[in-house]
Amino acid sequence: MFAEMPNLQSPQTKKTKRISSAVSTVIKDHVLWLKYFRPKIRFQFDYGNYVVKTAENGEELKKILKLRYDVFFKEYREIEKHLQIDMDRFDLFADHLAVFKKDTGDCIATYRLIATLFAKKFYSQTEFDISAILKLPGAKLELGRACVDRKHRNSGMMLLLWKGLSEYVRLSDARYLFGCSSIKTMDIREIADLYVYLKTQYPVPGAFRVRPLKKFRIKEFSDEKYLTETSVKKPEQDIKRMIPALMMLYLRVGAHICGEPALDRKFHCADFFTLLDTSKMSKKAERKYNL
Repeated sequence: MFAEMPNLQSPQTKKTKRISSAVSTVIKDHVLWLKYFRPKIRFQFDYGNYVVKTAENGEELKKILKLRYDVFFKEYREIEKHLQIDMDRFDLFADHLAVFKKDTGDCIATYRLIATLFAKKFYSQTEFDISAILKLPGAKLELGRACVDRKHRNSGMMLLLWKGLSEYVRLSDARYLFGCSSIKTMDIREIADLYVYLKTQYPVPGAFRVRPLKKFRIKEFSDEKYLTETSVKKPEQDIKRMIPALMMLYLRVGAHICGEPALDRKFHCADFFTLLDTSKMSKKAERKYNL
């Protein structure tokens, strides 16, 4: 009888094969999931050279996920992934609002929309305890993964995206819009400056308060003295410049920042839970943003 041949593969080779096998499985699962994707709410309208719509199939969704990858990974984090798409488990329960160019078919702007009509789990729950928000009356809609292609990043494109959002809000009869507004910094003092400013300038009703989950809390924020001492050192104009355009848009239409932020170490940012009661918007804001 022949003696059993020893396994000559190095540990590194075995590890590489396991990773390759895992990646292949993920790719197969994603391809299958994309193949059968269908929207929960379907609509479409034209605006000049653009089409605003909810993604209807896997091919359109793949373009959306590629845009998200380009913005959130290549541009913001300067890293590359094997799949070159940004995708998580919440995409399965979501509708995906997008702006496509008519001449090229490219996706240049998107929002991920998760409605309480169709889902029980939300991305915000991975960072915050939002049980009080989900108990509020009326349908609710989580907004997330908002991004615009760098070449088309202007206020006009954001307004066009909001026209689409307005239509989705109407069709889903959503009263409350919520989600995470992100600040691209991991500097605790900068985050504290902004948090204290927002808490002072845009006070939130007690019923809307939320707290980050323990592992996302910023430990320094448990010390009120730290927040007070930090906030008095920076000029207000410098703090206001820290507010991203999208968060400022939310605040202008009447949104609330509902408490201290969560520290998102994966995406290297601070997330502020944001809530908008569409029934309390001013008539001027309703006309401008069609909500």
